[in-house]
Amino acid sequence: MGKTTLLVKPSNEKISVNKGSNLLDVLNQSNIYVEGACGGRGTCGKCKVKVLRGEVAPSESDLKKITKEEIELGYRLACRVEINDDLTIEVPGQAKEDSRKSDISSTVGLEAVTSFKKEYVELPQPVLKDQIGDFERIKRHVPEGENFTISLNALRKLPGVLRSSKFKITYTSYKNRIIDVEEGDTTGKLYGIAFDIGTTTIVGTLLDMVTGKALAVSSTGNPQRSYGADVISRITFSSEKDGLKILREKVLQGMNEICKELCKKAGISSQNIYHITTVGNTTMHHLFLGVDPTYLARSPYIPTFQEAQTLTAAEAGLEANPDACVYMVPNIAGYVGADTVGVVLDSHLEKSSQIKLAIDIGTNGEVLLGSKDKLLACSTAAGPAFEGAQIKYGMRAAEGAIERVKITTDCEIATIGNKPAVGICGSGLLDAVAQLVKAGIIDSRGRILPPDEIEGISPQLAARIIAGENGYDFILATEEESGINSPVVLTQKDVREVQLAKGAIYAGIKVMEKNLGITDDDLAEIILAGAFGSYIDKESAVTIGLIPAIDLEKIKSIGNAAGRGSQMALLSDTEKERANVISRQVEYIELSTNQDFQQEFMFAMNFPSPQ
Repeated sequence: MGKTTLLVKPSNEKISVNKGSNLLDVLNQSNIYVEGACGGRGTCGKCKVKVLRGEVAPSESDLKKITKEEIELGYRLACRVEINDDLTIEVPGQAKEDSRKSDISSTVGLEAVTSFKKEYVELPQPVLKDQIGDFERIKRHVPEGENFTISLNALRKLPGVLRSSKFKITYTSYKNRIIDVEEGDTTGKLYGIAFDIGTTTIVGTLLDMVTGKALAVSSTGNPQRSYGADVISRITFSSEKDGLKILREKVLQGMNEICKELCKKAGISSQNIYHITTVGNTTMHHLFLGVDPTYLARSPYIPTFQEAQTLTAAEAGLEANPDACVYMVPNIAGYVGADTVGVVLDSHLEKSSQIKLAIDIGTNGEVLLGSKDKLLACSTAAGPAFEGAQIKYGMRAAEGAIERVKITTDCEIATIGNKPAVGICGSGLLDAVAQLVKAGIIDSRGRILPPDEIEGISPQLAARIIAGENGYDFILATEEESGINSPVVLTQKDVREVQLAKGAIYAGIKVMEKNLGITDDDLAEIILAGAFGSYIDKESAVTIGLIPAIDLEKIKSIGNAAGRGSQMALLSDTEKERANVISRQVEYIELSTNQDFQQEFMFAMNFPSPQ
């Protein structure tokens, strides 16, 4: 087969590869992240790299997804490149992740009441007349010691720790099982990490389990993104050779990076992390455990497990105390997971006397509707449009992403970090479509109109409407305003993707309202959850018909509720039990077999007429 060399700029990393290897696969295996929303099928156009040295002829996908100017500059899709000779490439600088999901203010501030305990004891040292074993010595001299067991790791540490500390030790226990022993008094060092394993982003929060205080928050892009932007793409990849193993390794890579970062920020040892909780959609929980998710994608969409799972950090592959307890919040159904249980934990929907609607808008759109009398849930196949995938210039919320759009006599934009525009994130996409609908540039059926069909359009706006591949496109940032080699545009296809996403969510809401026998007028509140929900403009969401048109004062953004639900489960045994009850109490509606959904979806695809 033979070997050849890949040199990656700007890191100057030199990689020896087998001839015939796929470039995207090599970069993924080397932990060099490149966007891959379509899972390497060459359809999304996101995995662009620049060939600096070596011959790589453009593929059919390159010619379709990359501009002529970029191809001449050497840009190619990594997923289409077969490495047969020495190659030097440049991976475009990855935009700095925005801190939207790393805000320490988005923590619960809950008092810690758990089964984890740390106790400092001074034990009598053994003598010939008292030859009782080390573990038995602890059991004899501590409250309820006779009921204690001890983990193998703690047992192996015990003789050395006792003698080096002159029998003055701190033991850590969980439900009467000793899981760690340390020299001296370390009772103040009891920590836990609450994870939100998102399809696009993983967030971890480090909490002091003595005080309940959040000490640090860290997030990273889910490294699985290179194998597909959505859960269906990843389920498909998991069925390939070593696919499931790769996806599990990738999610653990991201989680362990967060573990290290949190410990560094707080100045603590990972050995003092004794509890970890996770929320995520059902697919993410399966991939985290390395459990085959195949049957989640096949009717009748059955998960391998729904109930809470408990294992050790060593079993999970997480870099914490090896006997740390990892608690996975229970799932509700195949497409409504533990992250939705987390939203209910945080919002207390199952206790509400009023009917409320909660939407967690991410790569999937999970919707909750009801009150303490009856609580429904559904998952809408919204697709990853709001996360930037399938949008020509779509990107995650990072520096240079257009996050706000306003249409006056011209188009005004705001970008994250006030950097030149390089793409558009979800909140900007929503704004752009809503503003163009209000301006009459997009009609109710979602068509970007040519200038001669728009009454009273300004010359500046007219100049931004250009012919595209599937109709007309709208220039959001001109080439002079952008930080790339071309304008940033909203295409007709992008508008269709938004219609599909918002239509699916709104249709799901309508189906659940019908199930409860209510209308929009009965809604006491609409809750927008998730980091995206915190940044979208409420008026824009109503304008495009993403959510019901109720009083804007009744629409509330609550941020990463799923992540806070994970924190609540970490800090409280009572909240764990609530999670178990919620997972059984919420009634799941499967939309794919619902007779009303398709009809509602067709209506919901259109945009409401501007008021």
